[in-house]
Amino acid sequence: MRKTELGFWSIFILTLITAFVGRSVTLGTEAIHALLDALVVSISAYIIKVVNKRDGMYTYGLHRLEVLSALLNIFTVIIGATLGAVFAVIFLLNRVTDNPYILLLSSLVSLFISLLIVKSGEDEDKNTGILFHAFEDSLVYLIGAVTGLAIVFTKYYFLDPIAAILTIPVILFFSVNVLKNSYYVFMERSPVNVNEVKRDLNQIFKEIDDIHVWNLCNHIRIATLHVRESPDITLSELDKKREMAEDILKKKFDITHVTIQFESDILHEHEF
Repeated sequence: MRKTELGFWSIFILTLITAFVGRSVTLGTEAIHALLDALVVSISAYIIKVVNKRDGMYTYGLHRLEVLSALLNIFTVIIGATLGAVFAVIFLLNRVTDNPYILLLSSLVSLFISLLIVKSGEDEDKNTGILFHAFEDSLVYLIGAVTGLAIVFTKYYFLDPIAAILTIPVILFFSVNVLKNSYYVFMERSPVNVNEVKRDLNQIFKEIDDIHVWNLCNHIRIATLHVRESPDITLSELDKKREMAEDILKKKFDITHVTIQFESDILHEHEF
């Protein structure tokens, strides 16, 4: 994670300095976005250290912080895009001319660093939203490099603020799914069709009630269900059925935490 943090902060410093030197709104937009990214990455580094800490109150640990981190990433995208749009319009109206060579060089270096972050963080950061940010940023820096190259050949300096505006839809496009998935986790929406889960488990348990499936975070999926069984069934037979059910839930639905509540028919009959 230290290398990832260093990468994001390096991009911020590079784009900030070159934005002033090259008078580029595209680089200024990249600098704003890189600053917000770097702050989020530093916060995420702390979250990663504490998510697995469990005690008598937080029995699953603090994995929901991963979702908070992902949402924070999205909010930085929105803030960065808004500020970038405002500066782009100001530069466009005032016909500010940039230095396309600085834009080209700075964007290429930022793109290289961002790709290194993607490569080195595929395993380490896949559950924090950081990898998503690095990939998205790579596309933004690519747009900046292409814009700088286009201005070098055409001398159309208005392409700089136009490019800054065009990066906003790209950023927002990649943000929609992350925001939607984070919302689903917070609202405990089932990530799978519960009716399909029940149909598959009916091969093992004939009477199933109250199936609940939800994501604790992006990589921990939990299920609970209530099963009614014959009072004559043995514990060893129940264990075999439970293992079969857990195997189906894990292999087909990627559910790794399962709680099954058993109830006998004879207890049900005594209720009447």
